[in-house]
Amino acid sequence: MRGGSFIQLIQDSALKLESTLGGRILTSIAASQWLKSEKLEDFFNYDEVINYSNTEEARHKKYYAYDQFGERPVTVFRGKNFFVDIYIWTEQDTSLHDHSFSGAFQILRGSAVQRRYRYNSKRINPQNHITEGSLIYQKTEKLTKGSICPINLGESFVHRVIHLEKPTVTICVRTYCLLDFQSAYSRSGRKLTYNNLKVSKKLVYLKGLRSEALKEEIAKISNLGEVYAINLFSGISHEQYALSDELKKYLQNICREELADFLDADDPLLSFLSRIKNF
Repeated sequence: MRGGSFIQLIQDSALKLESTLGGRILTSIAASQWLKSEKLEDFFNYDEVINYSNTEEARHKKYYAYDQFGERPVTVFRGKNFFVDIYIWTEQDTSLHDHSFSGAFQILRGSAVQRRYRYNSKRINPQNHITEGSLIYQKTEKLTKGSICPINLGESFVHRVIHLEKPTVTICVRTYCLLDFQSAYSRSGRKLTYNNLKVSKKLVYLKGLRSEALKEEIAKISNLGEVYAINLFSGISHEQYALSDELKKYLQNICREELADFLDADDPLLSFLSRIKNF
């Protein structure tokens, strides 16, 4: 067994990876190979990650301005061309989405079910950021401790990950955003593309409002719009806002009305998973 802390192990190894890349962009293949060779799942220490997340070093390294990816993202390494995050998941992620970056993730604790697709675009409407097309189902797989999944950029890798245990912990080695946008998908073939930066600024503003002010602000918007709704819904579900139960339900209902086509609450996979976990 290698000595030293789990966090230090990641940081030392990531430095070596950065040196090996020599300034080249991290690919999903290189990221997967790194995770496979390091066997980080064997050294994972949950308490150490939680303690580290509360340090000044972790706050300084943190990539996301707010917890928009995972309920508790912990950045443990930031290099020139890539970084390493640990995500602690306590809620099911029921959206179909792609990514604005490339890399790979691995399960460190818990388990998940992943359903994978690719997307064929047919018609684009730039006014509402909606693309009409078709989702091509590829496979459904159960991910357990040590499982590694490459992340390819854009619509060639569309997936939904449902975390079966609370918490499920993943590690992700990835590039910084290579695109200014990413997309959510419906099973009917609609693709919703949104600008990460604009959405982040809007949600950070909303997050700073007190409960009643937030309710009033949302009420002013006659059409919330799918772009903000899908992010706001995720934030509320992941407890990123200090809301009363009544206000939380009110805002979630507004979001659900906007996102009826994207949330897929009637997905038979979700219904199945609500009845049985081990399959």
